[in-house]
Amino acid sequence: MTAQHALLQATQARQLHLEKELELRNQALLQATIAAAEATRARLELLTRMGHDLRAPLTAIMGYADLVAHREGRCFTPASGVERSARKMLALIDGFMDCARGSVLTEPLKPQPVYLHAFLANVAARAATAAKKNGNRFDCRVATALPDVVVVDARRLRQVLAHLLANAARFTSGGQIELLADLLPSTNASGDRLLPVVFTVRDTGPGMPQDQADTLFDPWQRLAAVPNPANPGHGLGLVVTYQWVLRMDGHIEVLTAPGQGTTVRVIVPLKPSSEQAMPVAHLTSGEDADQPLQGAGRLLWIVDDSAAIRSLLGNRLEFQGFTLLCLPCGQDAVSRMAQPAEQVPDLILTDLKMPGVDGWAVLACARATWPDVPVVLMTSAPELVPGDGHGFSAVLVKPLSMALLQRTLARLLDRVPRPTVGAKA
Repeated sequence: MTAQHALLQATQARQLHLEKELELRNQALLQATIAAAEATRARLELLTRMGHDLRAPLTAIMGYADLVAHREGRCFTPASGVERSARKMLALIDGFMDCARGSVLTEPLKPQPVYLHAFLANVAARAATAAKKNGNRFDCRVATALPDVVVVDARRLRQVLAHLLANAARFTSGGQIELLADLLPSTNASGDRLLPVVFTVRDTGPGMPQDQADTLFDPWQRLAAVPNPANPGHGLGLVVTYQWVLRMDGHIEVLTAPGQGTTVRVIVPLKPSSEQAMPVAHLTSGEDADQPLQGAGRLLWIVDDSAAIRSLLGNRLEFQGFTLLCLPCGQDAVSRMAQPAEQVPDLILTDLKMPGVDGWAVLACARATWPDVPVVLMTSAPELVPGDGHGFSAVLVKPLSMALLQRTLARLLDRVPRPTVGAKA
């Protein structure tokens, strides 16, 4: 019994010792966590102050350079050079801040429904301008299988694609740069589940050894094999690109070889959505409308399966005196055209992709019934409409520009005499 009692006491003493040791280590871990959080907060505060203190004088420099250039003429080389240098330094600071913040905190993504095709058209327009500066040709191809509306943080995806396209333009001269968007092969686009969308940036630049591509997204890595003194980079943009792609649950693939150009594939899962889920502000491009039209006595048809679009256009056009007939599907439009006593509209606005009867069928029926009535297409996928011979009186790309809509209506309605009830062509 004495030996057992001694063993029990030793076990209890050992347990107490371990519990005290665990408590001390937990306290040390808690203190370390608090210290790390405080250090993170201090670093973030320092970065914020640095960003402000560095950007403020650069903004003033650019402002004064612009003022001097205006006084001396835009061709005044010294002032223009100062402004260009200041903008390059500002871009470097922004890249450094984004890179540093990416390693310090996890800024939340802000996904919202956006028109995917219009988003890519905007990205492509900016990239084409940059590509042409080095004498490059630029091409953008978007697969028709992609959904019209997807949920994504448009700002961050734009940042990713812009960095990759800018990098391609920087190292390619007199060549070809492409932006491609498509679904992964064998992807079923039906339903509302996440779809793997592939964004490909391809160039015919000098390329690089594949082992360099493996370090392409490491901080401060420059491409030693393809230096470009005229456009020096610091590798920050690609680091930020890589971080945001990972945050979007995506990944990046790089295929390259010396003398064979570079292909970068960004694969990001995106959730299909619809116009009904979009904020009203995103249904238009933000361009201010021109002076109101005089719509009194004019009948317009709005054919769109999106209640948000019908409401948006209805409110704007009714305010200008138009009489409106809003139809939620193409079948309703075709059925009403078949009614002998139907009042002939002055103009028809129709969506392209609608369940059942689509915009093409609405156009065909309108041309057969009322050949002189203008039919205006509203679409978020303009690449589905051939450049010539499509038959529509005009094509408006979503998100809609209210100014362009009003100019289009003014131009087309000016040619159309006021119809009479029951008139058939």
